[in-house]
Amino acid sequence: MNNIILYQYEKEIIENGIPRGKIFVVEGEQGAGKTAWMVSLLRLDYKYHNRERLKIAQKFIDEQNRIYQAENKTLPKDKQNVILELPPHLYFSSINIALYGKLNPNYDPNNKEDRKRHTHWINVQRLGLPNPEYVVQYFPYGSVVVIPEADLQLHCHDWQDISVYLRTLFKYVRKNALTIIFDLQVGSELGKQLRELATDLITVEGNLYTGPKFFGLIKAKTTFYGIHSKPQSIHSAREIGDEKRALSYSNKIRLRVRDNPWLAFDTIGERAYFLQGLEKVGYQTIGHPKQSLAPADIKQYCEMNPLSPKETKKTKEKPPEQDEKAAV
Repeated sequence: MNNIILYQYEKEIIENGIPRGKIFVVEGEQGAGKTAWMVSLLRLDYKYHNRERLKIAQKFIDEQNRIYQAENKTLPKDKQNVILELPPHLYFSSINIALYGKLNPNYDPNNKEDRKRHTHWINVQRLGLPNPEYVVQYFPYGSVVVIPEADLQLHCHDWQDISVYLRTLFKYVRKNALTIIFDLQVGSELGKQLRELATDLITVEGNLYTGPKFFGLIKAKTTFYGIHSKPQSIHSAREIGDEKRALSYSNKIRLRVRDNPWLAFDTIGERAYFLQGLEKVGYQTIGHPKQSLAPADIKQYCEMNPLSPKETKKTKEKPPEQDEKAAV
């Protein structure tokens, strides 16, 4: 790895945009700033390359619509092809991200202005190539798809558990100029498999945030530090025994933005998992069992601290009975 040059990655994105037809895997420890890094990357690309992406996608759509319209002349009205429309941008994510400015806390998916400045939602369970088993979500040519916490979002930790249609999509992203960016915990089993498939691997090592100064005249600044490597190129170089070349495909990088990316995406959405159904039962506290070897107390202790799966299931279904006043 090049330990001298700190590659300024933001300049690459500003000049050329996020590479098309690529799979990025972003790894790092909790709190390193993986999601914020992805958000920063997305916002830079939107600022400097959204119009270019739309122009290329529109050309593809126009060509496809000509084919559909020609075929519609021979089809009954109830079986005619749809006419494709270009969305306001080509950025998709499983979490809400503001493409510029701050995330709107009153975001309304039915509001056109909100839809213009926020990413489109992606249904991860519909990700894949068209197939007979489930309806997929289609993406315009040149779209960028961001999936934080991919191993959780995909409901699996093993490559073999992923749908074959999704695995095929990963292998053919370049055919539709798609860019898919995953965020994974370091060391996950799924991450090992995706790393081999990834064209680009980003390991986020940390970040430094400096707040705005002089009443906002000097904007906030966030700098991310990490390593950018190309797993496939490294593998190919090592296959022919060229270790020096393999090392050249891994570089230390810096991504610096005049921004506070944490204000641009939904950082509390997952809290909903903890609140589901709370309104029906409220918070409940239960006292510990008595420190006694009397038969009744032994029974209660064993019920509250089961050793077998069957006993654990009973405890989950019905908590041990206690004095209601003590359990409030």
